[in-house]
Amino acid sequence: MKNFIAVSALVLSAAVLAGVVGAEPTTQPTTAPSKTPVNKFCPVNPSHEIDPEVTWVYKDMLIGFCCEDCLPKFKKDPEKYLKNMK
Repeated sequence: MKNFIAVSALVLSAAVLAGVVGAEPTTQPTTAPSKTPVNKFCPVNPSHEIDPEVTWVYKDMLIGFCCEDCLPKFKKDPEKYLKNMK
């Protein structure tokens, strides 16, 4: 019985892999966050440009901040600051 399960799993894996390898590239949107922040100015201090090294993922968006001090403020009430994003 164990051999049957192992062989079945191997056959299923090969079938899935064959489907993936032969598949056409998809143009569907992905839910993975971008590697580039979606904003150019800090949502907490909108007059300051972001530092691309200071980011946080929120709702599948990579959001940039001007400094580390802004992160806790944003995390406390993100919806309040989203409207400030440019």
